[in-house]
Amino acid sequence: MNTSLSKPISFVLNEEIVRTQQGYTESFKRCREILSEIENITKKRVLAYSSNFKSSYGVMDKDATVIEDLLRTKSDKKDLLLILSSPGGQAVAAEKIQLVCQEYSKAKKGKFLALVPKSAKSAATIIALGSDKILLSSTAELGPIDPQIIISNNFETGSETEKDLVGNKETVKIKKVFQNSINVIPAFRIIKAVDDLTDKSKKWWHFNSDSNKIFLSQYNYDLYLMAQNELKLSRDIIDKIIKRKNIKDPGLFKIFSDPEVTLSHNRPISLSDLNDSELHKSGFIEGYLEYFENDGVIKENLEKLDQLIWEYYLRTNTHLEDEGNFVQKTIETTTHRVQLGHNDSNVLS
Repeated sequence: MNTSLSKPISFVLNEEIVRTQQGYTESFKRCREILSEIENITKKRVLAYSSNFKSSYGVMDKDATVIEDLLRTKSDKKDLLLILSSPGGQAVAAEKIQLVCQEYSKAKKGKFLALVPKSAKSAATIIALGSDKILLSSTAELGPIDPQIIISNNFETGSETEKDLVGNKETVKIKKVFQNSINVIPAFRIIKAVDDLTDKSKKWWHFNSDSNKIFLSQYNYDLYLMAQNELKLSRDIIDKIIKRKNIKDPGLFKIFSDPEVTLSHNRPISLSDLNDSELHKSGFIEGYLEYFENDGVIKENLEKLDQLIWEYYLRTNTHLEDEGNFVQKTIETTTHRVQLGHNDSNVLS
C-alpha cells in the first residue's frame, strides 16, 4: 500500500468539481490518463469494468458485447489486464465476458489477467476465476459464487376506503393495501429447506401440517427448480474453468463454490485468506505488486502503479455512487468509454 499521497483522492476529486463546476468532466479525462499510464508501466492492454455497488446494475448479458467491441480496436499489447470492480450479477453473463477476454488473449498469444483493486464479488468473482491469473491488492476482496434467488412477495399492510359517486348516490368501498417485499435467498438454502420438509424421515419437520403448507406456498416447485438450475449452472461454470486450467484438485475452488465452506454470500475472501492455499502457492492468485515486480516493473514505477490503480478505483467508484448521476456502470479503455445507466441508457465517449 502506497502511503505517500499528499491528500486523499476523494478530497482532490471534490476540489475539481467545485473548481470547474462541470461535474465529473475533468475526472473522466483524468481516468483515461490513468489507464494510459497503467498501460505504459505494465506494457499490457488495459480494460476497466466498474459497477455501482448500491444498485443491482451489475454483470449483465450485453456487457460482453460492449467489451468485445472495445477489444476489437487496435492495440499492440499482447496481454489483457482487466481492472474489475463489481458486486456481481448474472452468472451466464460472467461466463460470456470470460470467453471474450480469453479469446482476445488467445488471438494475441498473450495472457488474460484480472486485477481487483477493492471488490469483485459473486459473478465478478466468476469473471476473475476465468482469467489466467488473478491479481489482488492487499485489501481487495473476492466472494462466494453460490447463486442467489430474488423472491418478490406481496403482503397485506392494512386497508383504505375509496369513495365512488354514481349518479346522486355515493358508495364507499374498502380496499386492501398490499406492499411488495423483496428477499434475496441463497439457492442452496431453498433446495435444502424443501428437501428437508419433504423428507419423511425427518419427523421433526412434520409436527405441524398447517405450518408446512404455509412454508411450501412460499417455496413453490417452480422456485425449487429455479434454485436447482442456478446452482447447477454455477457449478458447471466452475467445472469448465477447472477443466480448462487442467486443475487436478477441484477442491481448491471450495472456498468460492461450496456454501458449507463459504457460510455467507457476503463473506469477503481476501489475499490473506488465500495465502496458504494452492491457488496462491501456484501463482494463480497473487498480490499485484508482487506480480508486477516479478514481471520487471522497477520499484519507482511499482509505487506509482499502486497509486494510479487506487486513484482510478476511487474516482470511478465516487462517480458511480453519486445518487444524482444516472451512470451505473463504466466500461473503458485508454481511448473509449461506454457509460451505462438507468433504463439501459448508453453514453459513448
